[in-house]
Amino acid sequence: MVPKNVIFRYAAAMLAAGMLATAGCASMNRDGASSPDGSAGGGLFGLKMPSFSSNRYATTFTILCMEVHGDSARRIVEQWASGLRHTQGLRPDLVQTQHEPGTSRLYYGAYRGQPNEASDQFRPPPQARQELALLRDMVNGSMQPFRLAMIVEKPTPNPGPPEWDLRNAPGKYTLQITYCFDKPGLPNHKQVAVDICKALRDQGEEAWYYHPDERRSVVTVGRFDESAVLTGPDGTARYSPAVVALQNKREEFKYNSECMRKVYRVIGGQRLAAPSVLIEIPRESTNVQPAREPLRSGANPFRYR
Repeated sequence: MVPKNVIFRYAAAMLAAGMLATAGCASMNRDGASSPDGSAGGGLFGLKMPSFSSNRYATTFTILCMEVHGDSARRIVEQWASGLRHTQGLRPDLVQTQHEPGTSRLYYGAYRGQPNEASDQFRPPPQARQELALLRDMVNGSMQPFRLAMIVEKPTPNPGPPEWDLRNAPGKYTLQITYCFDKPGLPNHKQVAVDICKALRDQGEEAWYYHPDERRSVVTVGRFDESAVLTGPDGTARYSPAVVALQNKREEFKYNSECMRKVYRVIGGQRLAAPSVLIEIPRESTNVQPAREPLRSGANPFRYR
């Protein structure tokens, strides 16, 4: 059994990345300019990237009202969506559904993000928070079906060739070298991750991208089996020579960067760059959650408390 302090399960690694980004510049420092523009200064770690300097992309937020799993997910979500479209005070054209095998989601609204200088990311506008409160307060019979609603990034198409998608990579582990969020001046984070992956593959590296959700993407290199983690003479787990060799192969492989910019933390009085980390190659899984059908249907099935 591999100790948890050596191998980060994917969710844990992404949670850590999310906390780093949320902390912003107040507690962390990043090397380089605000955008990964390879047209000046030799690029990132010497990695040639396309120019993003004139990009005007901004995150679009929406409200995830509910997510339903199971064989009846589509039918249940469409019933709730029909109710929202007939609710006074809401725009029917802003009610949207998304269906995947075994999972369906109900969304409301579309809100252009506002730049947040403190975190160098985008934040939802006040209107999104006001309508979130409105949805959470709705009742259907004795239920508050949207009490767990949340503001999320609006789903966008997944770019990139499927053969580079980390979920299709063989093996058990891979080395995460960067994570990407939407940032002012950059394209959608998914495209940034794919562009980084392509730049590395153009140089002969086995790079992979993965979009775990609408908020973030990651880029990894290499793939390993269970032998990637060894037990040292003192009983502690450590990376195998093959993993260490890959970390030392290139400067950018040594770090777990943000959009290919080093991220620093101060630990014990020392300013240290976050190192690259071995993660498990993600495989699809389904977390089944209970869902309830509307008690009231027809015109105006919801009311406000």
